[in-house]
Amino acid sequence: MAQQGSNVRLNIARMRLAYWRVMMITHVSLWAGLRTCSQRDYDLIHSCSVDFVGYDNTSFLMKIVHQLHPDSLTPTTYWTRRCDLACRQMVLGNGAQSPGVFTAIRIPEECPGVSSGTTGFLWSIPSKMKFIEGPSNAIIIHDCTASPEGTLQLIPHIASRKWDILLLEETEPYEYPWLVTAIHDSGSFADLRHDPTDPRQQRALESLERGGRP
Repeated sequence: MAQQGSNVRLNIARMRLAYWRVMMITHVSLWAGLRTCSQRDYDLIHSCSVDFVGYDNTSFLMKIVHQLHPDSLTPTTYWTRRCDLACRQMVLGNGAQSPGVFTAIRIPEECPGVSSGTTGFLWSIPSKMKFIEGPSNAIIIHDCTASPEGTLQLIPHIASRKWDILLLEETEPYEYPWLVTAIHDSGSFADLRHDPTDPRQQRALESLERGGRP
């Protein structure tokens, strides 16, 4: 019975995300800021689904690692519904000094070529996030890469690339309100070597020297 209830919640989340995705594509004017988005953002919004993401309440914006001063410790705040406003303010007010935002990814069991139940994180830096207000608020995060946490770094076709992620704010009472709605390949992981503001630059340079292997 518990499993049946869980499946119902997953299906509801999937249907709601699909509905709002279609609304974003067909009614752009309802989302403030979408009309000034880049072609890269439109490519993300219109992208096809990838098979390694569970598009439901199992893939979501999970946490932000932040740093108040350059020499301070780096605490972690989980991006729960209760901490949502505080996390947004951290990004908007101190994004350039925040080491990272992490999106939890659950790979569906039926994904070909990947072990069932695989999970992990795609992460980027807060200065590469943008908030978009609308009937269902949205977040776009550019240049997300596989984090050492979890097992995504062990999957070459994921770990060797950068990903743009679209998240929509879910009104259902999930603990983590920002759910993954679309993901789009934005280039090679090694491209980060061109971005001196990104803390992953050195690892990208090392990856390039190893022949592009992350």
